[in-house]
Amino acid sequence: MNNPSVDAQFHLSLQGAVIEILGRQEAQKVLNAILNSDVVDIEQPIDSSVDLLNGISDEFSILYQPNTAKGLLIRIGEAAFSKLRRKLHPLNALGSTENRLQPFEQKFESSMIQLAEILATATGISIEYESQPDQCYSLQIADGSMHVYFFAGLLRAFGTWLDSRRDYHTEVQPAETGNPSGCVRLCVRPAH
Repeated sequence: MNNPSVDAQFHLSLQGAVIEILGRQEAQKVLNAILNSDVVDIEQPIDSSVDLLNGISDEFSILYQPNTAKGLLIRIGEAAFSKLRRKLHPLNALGSTENRLQPFEQKFESSMIQLAEILATATGISIEYESQPDQCYSLQIADGSMHVYFFAGLLRAFGTWLDSRRDYHTEVQPAETGNPSGCVRLCVRPAH
């Protein structure tokens, strides 16, 4: 179950990221369409976090071509991470000196487990960390439709923030018929 205070912080971070990426006028249009309303106060949280995230994903699917919608969700995820880490103490604590000084694999594995818990609490979505070989780290996201691209952007920003000496890329596998969970993998690119 999600924590109302954390849910509100996630809401505000998500809305702020939508405004940052789309601009105030376009963000207002998208948020109004989600609520089927003429007037939305974009400074206040609306609906639940998962409803807002699904609404944004659905609205992007209607307004834009699929690749554009995916790209916008990735960029919004990246922008939302910087806002979230400032608002959520448990997330910001992962950037502590003690954590950053741990060996890379140990630091990343433990931080990904905590990130999955923080995001699950913030969104009310079942999000689980899954260990992967070859310096890849995976989040299984229940009901992982289009919004899985949001988490791809957030995850890439998280990796860069946690250890900026590495280069990261994400791989996304949205939910499919027969598989309701989406998957986002964050992989460390080998040094050249």
